[in-house]
Amino acid sequence: MKYKARLVAGKRWMFPGQPNLPHVASKRSLAALSWMNFFLADMLTGFGPFVSLFLLAQHWTQSEIGLALSIGTIAAMVAQVPAGALVDAISGKRIITGISFGGVIAAMLILVFLPFRWPVFGAEALKGVAAAIITPAVAALTLALANQEKLAERLGENVRSRALGSALTALLLGAVGKYLGYESVFYLGAGFGIMAIVSMRMIRREDLDNAPNRTGAFSAVPKRRQKDRARRRKDLPKDRGLMAFAAAILLFQLGSSAVLNIAAHGFSEGSGNNAGLLIAASVAVPQVIAALIAVRMGDLAESWGRRNVLMLGFCLLPVRVLLFALGGTAWMQVGYQAFDGVTAAVLGLMIPLVVSDITHDSGRFSLGMGIVGLAVGIGATLSNTIAGLVADRMGDQAAYLTLAAFAIAGCAMVWFTLPETRERRKRPKAELAPA
Repeated sequence: MKYKARLVAGKRWMFPGQPNLPHVASKRSLAALSWMNFFLADMLTGFGPFVSLFLLAQHWTQSEIGLALSIGTIAAMVAQVPAGALVDAISGKRIITGISFGGVIAAMLILVFLPFRWPVFGAEALKGVAAAIITPAVAALTLALANQEKLAERLGENVRSRALGSALTALLLGAVGKYLGYESVFYLGAGFGIMAIVSMRMIRREDLDNAPNRTGAFSAVPKRRQKDRARRRKDLPKDRGLMAFAAAILLFQLGSSAVLNIAAHGFSEGSGNNAGLLIAASVAVPQVIAALIAVRMGDLAESWGRRNVLMLGFCLLPVRVLLFALGGTAWMQVGYQAFDGVTAAVLGLMIPLVVSDITHDSGRFSLGMGIVGLAVGIGATLSNTIAGLVADRMGDQAAYLTLAAFAIAGCAMVWFTLPETRERRKRPKAELAPA
């Protein structure tokens, strides 16, 4: 007979016959992790499309705005792998997380107070580097706080918190920008960043120190208790599973990232004054869907397997893109974005989960996240470039079909090259020094 732990008020209740149940992180730390993700999404939403609107109001040209945004994108891409290595090397995961939040806040305030060429370029670069650190740092905190068997569910909670934060904040910031001016958006975003830091500080250090009682992931072990050495950094890119996963994610981004940009162009040409409303709805719909299903996707990842859940998310992408290619009314196209909600939920939890499986005994979880993050950045950048060129020369439908081809290639990559990674967590634990 199998016995399980009953979790009540964050405590551990043991049944007879199951003496070695894993410890559970405190309710305070788990709630703080959820709120941190919520406010993090609020903060980053403030650094989204509102930058362009604010700089237009400051009489910047489109080319100048494009250059500034490109600097931010390039900085984020270049920083991905070094940021992952940095997070692995630093024992104080809360400290590096707080510093990266502070970098985004500082970039927002630079934009408001110094809306000139070089300060704005520097702010975009700072934001890009900080964002590159945030992703692996938050994932590392989650890895340390979650029970190994419940990591997928906990990652689903992260996705839900961020999706709710993004959906609610997009509406709030839109109203604030319209009635109070776009500089108010950045003040509010900085406020959300401060709340994210406060939430992060509520995560108990003791819970992070007790991570080895909950998980066998070597990256979650506090530095002072690591008797084994982490794998060499140069060995991780030789892992075929990680490289196959990164390639699949790159193809996914190639097929996905430019879809809404092309749709927004169509909205602007065909819907007149409703274009802004349609774009806002196209952003909000997938966030709501992701919030509703993220935790369920985490459950499926444990019971059904990583590869099967990934195939679900990857196969819905070409369906979504081909529906856009077929056309329909503007509001029908907003409805197509529901598919993006499913794929966003799947990718949001599966990237850190699969990387955790692959790097389970290596101590290089954050570096693995950086490698996959680089694939995300490359795919997104090339997607917008390629789709824009095709759309200009051959029309929107041809651009959608090009994106669909990339999406189908991503499905093939997962099906033929990516093994089930769940079993890799069953390797022996690293030897630990006494607590």
